[in-house]
This record gives sequence, C-alpha cells and structure tokens, in this order.
Amino acid sequence: MPDTTSQGLSAGMAWLCTGLFTLVLLGCNGQQSAALNDTTAAAQAQISPHSGGDPHAQLDEMAYVQLILGHWDAGRTIEAWASMGKAQKRHPQSAPLFALRSQLQHVSGESAQALASIEKAISLAPDNPDYFTNRAQLYLSFERPEEALQDLDLALALNGDHLAARFNRGSYHFNQGKHEQALADFEHCIAINPHMAAPYFNRAAVYDAMGKQDLAITDLENFIELSEQPGWTQTARDLLKAWREKAASKS
Repeated sequence: MPDTTSQGLSAGMAWLCTGLFTLVLLGCNGQQSAALNDTTAAAQAQISPHSGGDPHAQLDEMAYVQLILGHWDAGRTIEAWASMGKAQKRHPQSAPLFALRSQLQHVSGESAQALASIEKAISLAPDNPDYFTNRAQLYLSFERPEEALQDLDLALALNGDHLAARFNRGSYHFNQGKHEQALADFEHCIAINPHMAAPYFNRAAVYDAMGKQDLAITDLENFIELSEQPGWTQTARDLLKAWREKAASKS
C-alpha cells in the first residue's frame, strides 16, 4: 500500500501507516515542502538580529517546532537536536514539542524513547487525535496490534474525519482480513479527500480481495491519475495490467 506524501517530517504530526509499518506524514501531494519552507522562514523571522543575547529567546513553542523541522528536513540533525533541547528547556510542558521529539526519535531508531515521548504528549493534550494516531503506529512497530487499534478508535472518537487515523485503521482491518471494515474506512477517506491517491489503491486491494474486479480496476485507474509517486504509479500500472488480463481470461 502506497505512501501518500514525501518522506520528510511534518508539523501535522499524524503518521499514515501503509500496510507494513512505514512512516508517512499527513500533508498530501508534495505540498509539505513548500509549506515547511514558509513556516520555517516565519519561525526564523521571529529571531531578532543577534546583539549578544540568545537569538532563540523570542521563539514560541510552535516556532521552535518549525525551526526544528527545517533543520531536520535539510539534514542538519545536530542543529535539530540542539534546537529541541533549547525548546524543551524553555517550554517544558509543550505537547507539540514532545510529539515532534517522538517523531525524531522514531526515525532515528529510538522506538522505546519515541513511545515515552508520545505518551507524554498525550498526557499533556489528551484531546489531540494526532497523538493517539502516532502512538498507534508505534504500538504496531512493537507488535502490539490490539493497543494500536484502541488508539486509532480513540483518535476517531475525537475526530471521525481524522484522515490518518481512518486510513491507518483501514490498513489494519485489511491486514486482519476484515474487508468490510477496511472498505468502510477507505471509503470515508475518499469522501474526506477525493483527490488523495492512496485510499484508491487500498480500496482497490480490498475490492480485489472481495472478488469485485471491475471496481478494483476502476480504483487503480483513479490512483494512477492522482498519484505523484513514480514507484507506486508503476506498481499500480503493472497490477492494473495483470488484473485486466485476469478479467479478460474470465470473459
């Protein structure tokens, strides 16, 4: 099942799962990088010219988030971690900073620390569905699927249109062979954002598993039209060819 965005980090902080655990950030169709550049520039604009004091002194917590993301996206990991340290010293009870710290730790291979950080974020902001969605993905990486599903359900109880949670739960149900539940979640994703490619691919997989080949082919065609990921587009083209040949052999 395909990724839906670039592989950078995002201030949205909701991860999408694509079948097996794959880190993807909410913010679709390549718009993330431009938005990140804009918000990073805005964060840096809050820093007045250096005059002997700390140039970070005027940054609020969300400006720090964007500054850290800018460093990380540019490959400046040392600067990102240094800024994180300063940010959390100034804002020790910031849920967004703990959530971002969890992301950085996860992509750095520090899954246990990432789980601890996202749990802290949840304790500080228990009404944020992004954080439950992210913890669900960490639970999956620890092979704790029942807890992952509970968190996705919690996220959707907070916001029934939460795209990442809905998409991830559909992927979870599909992997569990619960095709009707998966279909309902992917259809909801498409209703929320009909221009997002990935749910069409996933719904096509569900339709194929249910023996609804014509619908599966139509969804693959929609995916190919919308996809901006060359690798997954080619995968879909190959699959579409195979499915069409399979359908023709039955006619």
